[in-house]
Amino acid sequence: MSIYTTRDNQTIEADARLGKGGEGEVYALRQNALHVAKIYHASHRIAEKEQKLLTMIANPPEDHTRQFDPPHISIAWPEKTLYQNRKFVGYLMPKIMTSPEIFEVFSPVTRKKKYPGFDWRYAHRAAQNLATALNALHARHCIMGDVNQKNILVANNALITIVDTDSFQIRDDFSERVYRCPVGVPEYTPPELQGVSLSQVDRFEHHDNFGLAVLIFQLLMDGNHPFMGVPQNLQQSFGKVDMYCIKQGIFPYQPNANGFLPPPHAPRFEALHPDLQRLFLQTFVSGFKTPTARADALDWHKALEAAENALVKCKKNPAHWYSSHSSQCHWCEREKNTRVVPTQKPLAPPTRVQSLPTPTQLVTVAAPQFIESVFAAVRKNPISKPPFFPWGWLISVIFLSWLGRAPSPLIVVPVVTARPQEVAAQTPIVTEALVFAASVLVPAGEFTMGNNDFLDAPAHTVYLQNYYIDKYETTNAMYANCVNAGVCKEPTNTRSSTRSSYYGNPEFDNYPVIYVDWNMAKTYCEWKGKRLPTEAEWEKAARGTDGRAYPWSKGDQNINCGVANYNNCVGDTTKVGDYKSGTSPYGADDMAGNVWEWVNDWYGETYYQKSPLSNPLGPDSGALRALRGGSWDYAYNLTRSAYRYENSPAYTSYNVGFRCSRSGK
Repeated sequence: MSIYTTRDNQTIEADARLGKGGEGEVYALRQNALHVAKIYHASHRIAEKEQKLLTMIANPPEDHTRQFDPPHISIAWPEKTLYQNRKFVGYLMPKIMTSPEIFEVFSPVTRKKKYPGFDWRYAHRAAQNLATALNALHARHCIMGDVNQKNILVANNALITIVDTDSFQIRDDFSERVYRCPVGVPEYTPPELQGVSLSQVDRFEHHDNFGLAVLIFQLLMDGNHPFMGVPQNLQQSFGKVDMYCIKQGIFPYQPNANGFLPPPHAPRFEALHPDLQRLFLQTFVSGFKTPTARADALDWHKALEAAENALVKCKKNPAHWYSSHSSQCHWCEREKNTRVVPTQKPLAPPTRVQSLPTPTQLVTVAAPQFIESVFAAVRKNPISKPPFFPWGWLISVIFLSWLGRAPSPLIVVPVVTARPQEVAAQTPIVTEALVFAASVLVPAGEFTMGNNDFLDAPAHTVYLQNYYIDKYETTNAMYANCVNAGVCKEPTNTRSSTRSSYYGNPEFDNYPVIYVDWNMAKTYCEWKGKRLPTEAEWEKAARGTDGRAYPWSKGDQNINCGVANYNNCVGDTTKVGDYKSGTSPYGADDMAGNVWEWVNDWYGETYYQKSPLSNPLGPDSGALRALRGGSWDYAYNLTRSAYRYENSPAYTSYNVGFRCSRSGK
């Protein structure tokens, strides 16, 4: 078998081939039962793929279920790149226990046949766990991209595993290079990306959120696709109905759905918990006009948790669960209205024919005492058993009987069904940092803006909606991407205060871009789909809600050269993110010192005396634009989070840069 090595010279020996796909093959490993190796075909062993994997390995998402006993892998993330003769060939990843793909449990046909214990409560928990896993990806600014029914596995306790992660869209935090996801399944692709060459576009969370909502709908609505409907005008041709409705933004379950009704066999939309109904309408109706309005993974996690807690068990049929807001069990209602289709009834053959019995027949087995002891254990402790019946074991026993052992009394084989209470919770990842490229979330709420003792008076309370602000100041490498795209102008000077070669020099790629005026900064942010922060947004992101003077502390005595680049501590700019002890309450770096940062507002000296108390945008006009944060060559009192500075929008300098922001929902 083939031998591979890792970057740290660990030897990996491949064993049996487990599977083969379009990109490569997956192999078991000798003396390593916890991992497998994916070896790419020769045409896919390219430097870009290697660099993408190295970026992923350096920034894995949170996966708390690995601490469970036994451990569970929520996201099959690459762990090490593999090489042969010093050439990149593939990567090492965790081995995933065999589990059904998600469509096998939301499809009523396969679910009833293979997994009869997977009831509506399991479906709610699986949906919640799916939202949890996707939220963990988004928290590391990773975009799944190819959200579909084949990339999600569901364990017998409703835990989720996301696979095929090497196809995800990955963004490098510092260089902002995007490794795109070039593939997608049309039925899970949002309308704005239908017909688009996916290898040519960057994708964002709201694109994933569409596919997430489709999968959740299918889990809870008995496998029905949310855009599959029945046209009321049967004379008109629509082609594939679900694709037509996706592209047109027609959600058949909404009131007045433009000539479409839900399929007659689908569960009633009103049977869903009201919070879930609201999120589906928000995603599929409001989200058609405004894609960023779609419910995100955290929204779904909260709503599904509330919906599961509201489930009650049916008194007529204990296998049914329904939402307590309903007056009756909708599953019983559906069964009552379902047409009964009789099956054929065979007669016994006239002569005895020796053949293998089917799993649904009564079974003659050779060791009834052994089997009876097994089922006795099952009956004694049914909670520990999954809702999936071990047919492989059963068939093995049947086969031994068929080989000619003495006939024994007939034994009825029961279907083992887990109790819903056995569902294990997938630990939710509720971290709210690093959710959009290298951005941090600033939640909605009030904070104290300004300071009564300085020129930035008066101190006043301001309310802001939630928003995101870049974790880092915009770097040379980030800005160069915009220049190379033909959108941004080059900085007016390519040197820094003490360096003759700065912008364009790879040594300083991750240092803040300088010599950019206000309009240049604005152009870059808009190119990124963002904007410059307002003065209020910048200040809240820097100082939080407790009125502190600096991002890390309230008192002037706590500023020193270990927490910020100011007062010529270094004598020039430093790499972004170097001062971790100076990080702001929300996780933004370098908000004191390094470079002054342009903000969106016109500067108004008396603006605080008349500014609105909610989401202030600055004066309507002016001659000067505001800057914030101080710089590497300014004294400590000018790096305070509330301090305001101003200059001409055309001003550029060795100590002026910027960062971007974007609005939340």
